[in-house]
Amino acid sequence: MDEIKVEDVTLENVNKSSFVCLNEANQPEGDVRKGCLQKQRWLEKELKKGKLASKMALKGNNAVGIINFKHDTDQKVIEIYCIWVPKKDFWREHIATKLLESVIEYAKTPIKSFNIEPALAITVLPFDGAMPGQQKAYDFYKRRGFLETPENSHYLYLPIKEGFIYQPPTALTKVYIPQEEDKGKLVIIDEPSFCPLNYFIGRKIETLVKMIEPKIEVLWIDKFEQPDEAKKRGDVSGGIIYGHHIQTFVFDEEEFNKEVKEVLWRLKAQ
Repeated sequence: MDEIKVEDVTLENVNKSSFVCLNEANQPEGDVRKGCLQKQRWLEKELKKGKLASKMALKGNNAVGIINFKHDTDQKVIEIYCIWVPKKDFWREHIATKLLESVIEYAKTPIKSFNIEPALAITVLPFDGAMPGQQKAYDFYKRRGFLETPENSHYLYLPIKEGFIYQPPTALTKVYIPQEEDKGKLVIIDEPSFCPLNYFIGRKIETLVKMIEPKIEVLWIDKFEQPDEAKKRGDVSGGIIYGHHIQTFVFDEEEFNKEVKEVLWRLKAQ
């Protein structure tokens, strides 16, 4: 029986790691597959900057789990984005624990981004993305020694340096800057990231809006390929319909559709 081993994601094996999320995905394969390719672009960009950004768990030659993270150079901490073991057959093999332990060991080593010093802590803002039968992320981290931050109990951290207390940064709200050319369109600003669902979310925004406004012109902006176009709009992400930045999360379809219809109603009332 093959043992689980954890490897750093490198430019040589990035393709294999990028498609871990396809296992047992509920979304249409085409959109999720495109999202995985977007994730690969994000990983390659980080790796070319000399930053380790992901580790994957292998069973034999198959990638069965992933952990994605970033280096917060301002606070000298490793921030975990997510741990994901999508295939139910591997849920009881402690893969998530092994991935986390590998990052903990990495955080204790001299890290180039932190002036050749270890990280001060590992941090995470868990989100409730567990599938039925999976342990919730918040409980997973708490059971492995992560502490609540004094200012915000949603943030968790594991001190690497004894006595260190993590203070989460103040979230900066990005505000859409209206553009004349956006008034007659649905603009979708896509940002390749650690999560392949980002692209799927953009596609879902397009689908729902077109169900309400079938003839609307759609413009996709890729933050990697068109950074100036994103910046002049305030560097926001998501959907902008007729110059209105949609605030409702697309998976709340009822409220999302309500917000879109209100925008259209206001335009017709003018």
